[in-house]
Amino acid sequence: MQMQLNTPSQTRQAIRGKLRTGNWWLLIPVGESGRDICRYIEDKYYSGKKNADFHIILGTHPEHGTAAVFLAAKKHLPMSALKRLYLEGDEYMIGRTDDAEPLEYPEGRNVILFSSADDELTEAKVFAEAKKAVQVFGLEAKDL
Repeated sequence: MQMQLNTPSQTRQAIRGKLRTGNWWLLIPVGESGRDICRYIEDKYYSGKKNADFHIILGTHPEHGTAAVFLAAKKHLPMSALKRLYLEGDEYMIGRTDDAEPLEYPEGRNVILFSSADDELTEAKVFAEAKKAVQVFGLEAKDL
């Protein structure tokens, strides 16, 4: 489901508001596989009426280009499901880099980065791309 936000300020406020509740994930896809993972999550955990709790937000920035992030209600995708995807993710490796080393579990965090070894991205590249996406929406580390 796509949220209708007209200005960068509305976008920032909507994302910050959802994250401050602690009930929403900000999913940041990095690379083509990252986008595939988000589509997979939407299909598996947010089908039917649950789709109202899954939002894609598209943005552009003169310096940082175009980015897409997703807001997803945690009630449909709890940490246990994320860990299961992370540990059992044969097709989709969440939070892993090109050398298949897992990043930290996101305990206590609201932001999840999605990438895959298939995209041949280094950990530094994953974080740089995620930071760029966050900057497109005018967010800062304190917002996350």
